Amino acid sequence: MINKNKQLLKYVFFGVLNTAITFIIYAILVNIGTPYLISSTFCYVLGILEGFLFNAWFVFNHKLHFSDLTKYSVVYLVAYLINISLLYVVVNYAHTPKIEAQLLVTIVVTLLNFKLVKLLVFRC
Repeated sequence: MINKNKQLLKYVFFGVLNTAITFIIYAILVNIGTPYLISSTFCYVLGILEGFLFNAWFVFNHKLHFSDLTKYSVVYLVAYLINISLLYVVVNYAHTPKIEAQLLVTIVVTLLNFKLVKLLVFRC
């Protein structure tokens, strides 16, 4: 039980770190005039690579395998499509400011990713 809690705490810590890094980059890109959907896409790709390394090395103590990166990328591709769709809806239909909208969408997608990555990629 202690080991699982430690793993969850590491996942949360590195997830917050990864999200903070990519969210700051997203905010900078939007504020310098990069279209918000392009900014989100760029940050999503960066977050996939960064997150895979953080999770493999520090959370799940997993050796790096290309096949795992492929599975991880597929999980994040699905999550990206959900992210970009929700972001579009929240910005254009709920009239939420772009940065706040991404923050809200990030919370939803992060919860989904934890379950999928744990079960499908690192099989824990």
